[in-house]
Order: sequence, then C-alpha cells, then structure tokens
Amino acid sequence: MHAPRYPRIRTPGADEEWTPALAYAVGLIATDGCLSSDRKTVAQTSKDRELLEIFRRCLGTEAPIGRNREAWRAQIIHVAFYRWLLGIGLQPRKSLTLGALRVPDAVLSHFVRGAIDGDGHISTYIAVPNRSRYPDHTYRRLAVRLFSGSRPFLEWMAARLAPAVRTTPCWARASARPGRSTS
Repeated sequence: MHAPRYPRIRTPGADEEWTPALAYAVGLIATDGCLSSDRKTVAQTSKDRELLEIFRRCLGTEAPIGRNREAWRAQIIHVAFYRWLLGIGLQPRKSLTLGALRVPDAVLSHFVRGAIDGDGHISTYIAVPNRSRYPDHTYRRLAVRLFSGSRPFLEWMAARLAPAVRTTPCWARASARPGRSTS
C-alpha cells in the first residue's frame, strides 16, 4: 500500500479541535468556494493565486492549482472533508441559500477573516456628515463589507458578530442578475 497522492485533511471531531487555519479556509469556502454535486469535490476559485496557496496551506493539502481564462482554481477531492463541510452547514449550490454555520466561538474571528478575503473587503474613507453646515467637520470611517447572495447567511454573521462589534449592520440590496432572485 502506498501513501495517498495528497495528504488527508484532518476534520475536527469536536469544537475544541478546530484550528484558526481551518476556520479561515472554511470562511473562504463559505463565501467563494463550491461544494460540487459529485459529493466529494471542494473547489476554491480566485483571481489571486497566492490566496489559493494560503488556502491549501491552511488545509494541509497539496491539491493542484489550475488556471482557466478567468481565474485560478484549487480542487480538493476528499469525501470525508466534503461530508464534514455538509455537517457544519455548507451545501452545494449555496449562493442564494446558505444559512447559519456551526463555527465555534473560539475561531469565529478567523472564519470571518476568511469570509471577507473570499467575498468582501475592508476600506477607510473620509466622511463629511453635513457638508453645507459644517464643511470642515470630517472624520475617518472604517467600512467592512461582506457580499453574499444569501441574506440568511449575512443575518447569521451579523448576529454572531453583534456582541463583539456592537454596531448595527447596514444592508444594501444589489440588483439581481437576469433570471436570479435577490430575496
């Protein structure tokens, strides 16, 4: 018997076994990954090859990274890992239907970092609340944005982050692509 071509991914049996690296990778998968309908393949796509290198390191796999005209892609064929992802709440064709995920509090910040790196961004800007009355009154704002076609997922994230952030989310609704709903 020979060693598997790619090392096996260790899936946690209990919340205490989650690592920050695994939580980050799950955040990436939740926002910008794909669970294939073949019930064994997890794919992560990005225009940033370095992000896929980090993704592979976080999972401890050497799965190949390929390229098409649009982006880079890492595919992990691993039935146990796929089933574990289903068990924490991820699902195939999740873009519009993703909801709450079972992510332990101890690694939530790493999950959020992965989710933002997958489909979000952080920026700062200068705000002028009342330009006509107080033109010199400005202040710097920090904006953290996470994008998803699934409102239940965003609501779950807002609820999980509320105790730590103590702010109210601002919801923006994007127009749907033809043939898709944004509900």
